[in-house]
Amino acid sequence: MKRLILFLLMSTALLNSPKASAQNGARNHEFAPFIGMYAPDRFETSFSFGARYYYKIDSRFGVGATFGISKAKQDYIEKVTRFRPDLGSDTVVYYTARMTQTFFTGATEPYMVFGLGLTRQHDESNFTFSIGGGTRVRLSNKLALRYELIDNIFSSGTNETSYTANNLEILVGVGFFL
Repeated sequence: MKRLILFLLMSTALLNSPKASAQNGARNHEFAPFIGMYAPDRFETSFSFGARYYYKIDSRFGVGATFGISKAKQDYIEKVTRFRPDLGSDTVVYYTARMTQTFFTGATEPYMVFGLGLTRQHDESNFTFSIGGGTRVRLSNKLALRYELIDNIFSSGTNETSYTANNLEILVGVGFFL
């Protein structure tokens, strides 16, 4: 975790060039708390929350980080079968370093998201690849609305119980330009 934070801080410092900062007084840093739904593969959908940080390198590309918390409940499976398939905590914690590519700029900016990170689910920490899309709608010079659909992909389990998980996130957030 410390290495990830150090990597993100170093990347931001290196990318914060005078040229990027002088883009017509543009605000390049954005902090966006979010809420939404998290649908873990093979488990019940639940509420999620967290925060995203964005740094806009230029008009088309950005980098950032995500930290989110949700649940991977097994209540229904447990009630029906009286069996709990995965032991451990139901809490899902995920964090990623991410890159965004904006298709066109303006008041409404659709973008693609690519990320690498870790997902901790049911006492397993898994390397995670994220891909998805979203839209940022500028509400003012200091505020934006964001909504995203992200697929967090990772391998879970061991040996014959191994499977590829596709945990979907549907979220909405409010971005504050720093």
